[in-house]
Amino acid sequence: MNSKADTHVHTYYSGVSNYKVLRFPESIIKPEVQVERARKNGMNVLCITDHDAVKGAFEAQKYAKKYDDIEIVVGEEVTSADGEVLAYWLNELVPPGLPIEETIDIIHEQGGLAVAPHPFSFYVPCLRDRIFDLNLDGIEVINGGHVDHFTNTKAQQVFKEHPGRWAPFSGSDAHSVYTTGYNWTEFEGSGAEDFRTAIENKKTIACGQPAPAFAQVQWSIEVVMGAQKMLLKALAGTLEPDEDNPLITKMISISDVKKIGGLIGGFFYLLPPMPFLAEFAATKWLSRKSHALLNELDTKFQMDREQVFKICVYVPVEYSDKMMDAIDAVIEPLYPGYRRAFSITEVTGTWKPLKGSHPYKGRPGKIETAQEHKIEFIVKENDLKRVLLKIREVHPYEEPMIDVSPTYAWKSML
Repeated sequence: MNSKADTHVHTYYSGVSNYKVLRFPESIIKPEVQVERARKNGMNVLCITDHDAVKGAFEAQKYAKKYDDIEIVVGEEVTSADGEVLAYWLNELVPPGLPIEETIDIIHEQGGLAVAPHPFSFYVPCLRDRIFDLNLDGIEVINGGHVDHFTNTKAQQVFKEHPGRWAPFSGSDAHSVYTTGYNWTEFEGSGAEDFRTAIENKKTIACGQPAPAFAQVQWSIEVVMGAQKMLLKALAGTLEPDEDNPLITKMISISDVKKIGGLIGGFFYLLPPMPFLAEFAATKWLSRKSHALLNELDTKFQMDREQVFKICVYVPVEYSDKMMDAIDAVIEPLYPGYRRAFSITEVTGTWKPLKGSHPYKGRPGKIETAQEHKIEFIVKENDLKRVLLKIREVHPYEEPMIDVSPTYAWKSML
C-alpha cells in the first residue's frame, strides 16, 4: 500500500519575507490548521518545514497526536550560507547562516535527513550544482510553489541523469492551505518510519504538479488580509503581545509610519483586479525567464554534443579478440587515455543456411546454433566507413550481423 506525504509546508513561524523592497508575512497559518488541511488532502505524513524555525513543527506534532491517520515529521527549511536545505527528523533547531557542508553535518548528527529544495530555482536561494558534491539524501524534483517551466524541469532532468543517487521529493512548499494538495511524495507503507525507510532506500515517488495560479492569488490575498488585521490592531494598541508568534512580534515592533504605509499598500493591493493583475504579471515574468533559461540550456546542449555511432556486431566466441584488435587498430580513441573500449555480452546465435551459401558453421538446409559474443562500441563519424569495411574483412561469417545506430556524445567527454 502506498501512502502520501507533503514534504514541504510552512506556518506563521516562517516569519516575514524580505524580497528586495517588499516585506510581507511568509504565512499566517497556524500549525494545527496545516495539520487539518493535510488530513483533508489525504496525507499520511506531514513535514512542517518553516524557515529557520522548528517550533511550529513541534506544535503540529503535539496537536496531531490525537489522530491515528497522520504523523508529523519535525523539519526546517534552513538558510545556509550557500542556499536553502530541507532538514527532516530534527530534535532541535539547525542554526542558519553556516556553510552548507557544516549545515548538512549538523542535520545528520541529529539523526536527520537533508534534502535540496527547488535546487535550480532562479529566484529563490538554492544549491544548484552544489548538489553534486554534497551528502544529500534527496532532491525536490517537483516544487509546488514554482509555477515556472524551468525549475522543476531542470531538477527532473538532473535526477534522471543520475539514477539511484537521491530520493525524489515532491513538496507543496505551501505557505497557505490554498496551495496544498496539488503535489505530494508517495511511499510504500503507512507512517513516518516507513517514509524514512523509503527515502533511505531511494524508493519514494514524486507525484502531482505545482499549485495553479488562482491558488497563488488566494494565498496572496490571505496573507495581505491577515497582515492588514494585525496592523490595524497594532496601530490601535489592541494587538496582544505573543512572543511565540513572530508575526505579532514584528507588527508591534515596527513604527506607526510603517504600519500606516503597510495598511495603505495592502488596501490598494486588495482592490480588484489588482491581485489578479499582480499574479498575471509575475507569471508572465516567470514564463519569459524560464523559457530564456531553457533555450540557453538547449543551445548549450546543441553546441556541446557531437554525433557518434553505436555499432553492434555478433562474432563467434573464438573470434572476439581478433575482431576487437582489428577494430581498435583502425579507429581513433573515443575517450582520452583509453583504447579497446568495448562492451561484450555472451549470446546464443541461430541460423539456417540456404542452398548455395558458404557458412562458417553449419550446413545448408540445417538449423545451426553457436555461442557468440555481442560486441558493442562507439565510433566517431569519420571512422564509420573504415571500421565497417574492417569488420567485413575480418569477420568469418559470409553475412555478418551488424547494427549501426546514430547517437550523441558530449564533446567535453571526448
